[in-house]
Amino acid sequence: MRGKIGVYGRSLGGIATTHLTKYVDMVIVDRSFGNLHEVARTKFFGQVTVDLFKYATGGWRASSDKDILSTVRDLRFGCLPKPCYKVITCDKNDEIIDLHASLMVTAAKHFCSKNPELLSPQEIDGFLKAIWSILKAEERLFKYISLRVS
Repeated sequence: MRGKIGVYGRSLGGIATTHLTKYVDMVIVDRSFGNLHEVARTKFFGQVTVDLFKYATGGWRASSDKDILSTVRDLRFGCLPKPCYKVITCDKNDEIIDLHASLMVTAAKHFCSKNPELLSPQEIDGFLKAIWSILKAEERLFKYISLRVS
């Protein structure tokens, strides 16, 4: 096969898509999660749900937050090391995947934890709070504009 290859995955499809970052030229992950344990923790009843999930699945985990950051290519498929362009989208109003369990946030947390010289945990927390404030302000602005237009 010749040419560039890109992969798109949404929600649960984000697991396969992020796994393919080693083999393709571009991935687009739409409204997916970083790992299922974080979804269980934030969406349901905390650590108890995570423990039940681990028990029910025999410890299986999807680590999309780590896979999306992977830059090592598998040379068995004739791929030379080169970048994989990545686009991650999320919806702060998603009813299933909480913003803090989204791939965007968990990948950022994972990246910063592996590169502590970039940001301290307090700076990361401050950054996430600032992003949340911006999203809230944007939501209020859109409501105001829609009331004025109606």
